[in-house]
Amino acid sequence: MKINKIVLIALLILGSAALYTCGSDSSPTADNSDGSQSGDITQGSIPKIILLLPLSGSNSEKGNKIKEGVSKVLSTNTSSLKLLVEDMESNQNILVDKFKTAWQDPDVIAVVCQTSDAAFAITANPEMQDLLVVAVTASSTMLEGIKNLVLMAPSNRLQSDALFTAMNKQKVKHFAVVFETNVYSMDLVSHLYANTFAANHVKLEQTPPKLLASFPVNNTDLPINSLVSLREQEKLDTIVYLGFQNDFFNLVTRSLKNDIMKDISWFGGDALVTGELLKRLNNALPDLPPIHAMGLGTSGNDLWEDFGTDTGNFLLGAIEAIRAEKQEVNRANVLKKAKSMQYEGMTGVKGSQDESGWYDIYRPVNGKWQKLE
Repeated sequence: MKINKIVLIALLILGSAALYTCGSDSSPTADNSDGSQSGDITQGSIPKIILLLPLSGSNSEKGNKIKEGVSKVLSTNTSSLKLLVEDMESNQNILVDKFKTAWQDPDVIAVVCQTSDAAFAITANPEMQDLLVVAVTASSTMLEGIKNLVLMAPSNRLQSDALFTAMNKQKVKHFAVVFETNVYSMDLVSHLYANTFAANHVKLEQTPPKLLASFPVNNTDLPINSLVSLREQEKLDTIVYLGFQNDFFNLVTRSLKNDIMKDISWFGGDALVTGELLKRLNNALPDLPPIHAMGLGTSGNDLWEDFGTDTGNFLLGAIEAIRAEKQEVNRANVLKKAKSMQYEGMTGVKGSQDESGWYDIYRPVNGKWQKLE
């Protein structure tokens, strides 16, 4: 996968511009209701962490939940740490001229962002490579090798590995892949292809799942007739959908209008494990087909807030460890500690790309996603 240079530059401007809110350079730091702060980040010598999240716009629900989780942990340490919250949707033209001051401030020890795009944008600046960047839900496989980046979620490579393992355990024989033509889905499908190719060229205890066909889709061009044809040949038993919930909903509901498709099993990635999708499917269908989705287990109540809480605890753990060693809490020490430590949170182990144990299989049970034991 290649990142379009122009798009990357635009993303860099967006991410860097959003490090500040409007206001004069001499305005004092202001407290937010959750104990975090926004405004001029160049004053004082207390270590500062910037939350660069989408707090308005289409992704604001996730961004605000993540903010709540991080703030809940870090805002209790405001005497020794400043948490600054900035909206990715802020006015770029007003904010961009303050970016240079942000990364040059040595008191800024970390930036927390949400998406792969934001992580790419921030880490693309070579002058920021001494600054820890923590990506909360970013999963692009291309992020794995960035030296100053720590992922709070597993990469799409690991998700594809888990997905293929789950299909093998469920004894899938013949499957088709339906995938959306976006970066997230293309990343998943490329690694699923690699797993399928490798599995079919080594000796295993059982015959691995066999890929019959792949179909790129959008909402106006769903490959239902092609899938029905594969099923009529008595080969297809599983459809793997790699993408988001809207097209998955349309594909499932339209496919099930054909009786021959009613016993097809469905597998999907972690973008499908939402309560909204299950509500729509239950309202549209009298009986749900077998659906298996890869999910990140959580011991809390809200996945996105739990991700935020885990991120806050991971950062706090790194800072407290540095202080316990009587070291200075600065960029170099925070980056070094964050890259060498692990924290087991509600949404998995943080601080490394563990090769196992990240994902669970979830099935719809009584209107909720339930882990398949």
